[in-house]
Amino acid sequence: MTLEQQFLSTEGRINRKIFILYLIAFCLLMLVLAVPMFFINFGNDNFAVEIISTTISAIVELAMLPGFFLSVKRLHDLNKSAVFIVLYLVPLVNIIFLLYLICFKGTKGENRYGSNPLNPDYENNFAAISNAKNGHFEQKYFSTTGRLNRKPFIHYLLVLLICSVICISSFVLFFYSLEAAHAAEPVLFIGGLAVLFLYLIISLPLRFLLIRRLHDLNLSGWWIALGTILPLGYMAMAVCLMFSKGTQGENRYGADPLDTL
Repeated sequence: MTLEQQFLSTEGRINRKIFILYLIAFCLLMLVLAVPMFFINFGNDNFAVEIISTTISAIVELAMLPGFFLSVKRLHDLNKSAVFIVLYLVPLVNIIFLLYLICFKGTKGENRYGSNPLNPDYENNFAAISNAKNGHFEQKYFSTTGRLNRKPFIHYLLVLLICSVICISSFVLFFYSLEAAHAAEPVLFIGGLAVLFLYLIISLPLRFLLIRRLHDLNLSGWWIALGTILPLGYMAMAVCLMFSKGTQGENRYGADPLDTL
């Protein structure tokens, strides 16, 4: 099993041990990063503070990225759809959801997402057991398996753009209407959170689709890390991938999606 299959893929399942080890490593990293964050609070050089803050933010987001896909594979181990990943966006519920992934034992034997990861031959046979069929909606929006051509990717981006405009417009109108009515600030805060929550749900599939688009170009999913490092990285990647034609015929990530249309 490659590092990409382990950390940037929704294929197959993982047991609790691997997920907990990742969480421990992430927490240790946060403790290490707390040291420069402490000095930032007492720094006088605004430029240096900005550089350190930006660097730390990029490191944190990079470290969080594998957890996103490991959580999906943990859901698969519990025979649950990857769509439940949206629970991470709900305050308080996300804590309960994380504890669920940590504490509950996976299903015994094979389930619809593949073989039991506790089997001794799991990694050796990963290529053969990672082809389990997910539900259509999950396979379309919450999977990194296979490739994605430009047409459905552009359709999703257009929907995301339209929804972004609607969300921003709704918030602005909501803000001015409440301000005109002299409404209480908590109402405005709750309304803003509702709009933000809706946008985050709609934009959640973007990382999955970006990886499948990269696969269509025969590129590793690790290129998605540029989205966390570069300013407006995901937006820049999405624009580039809109105009990049996939490789013709089969590549190492699967059959040409245009051959199945």
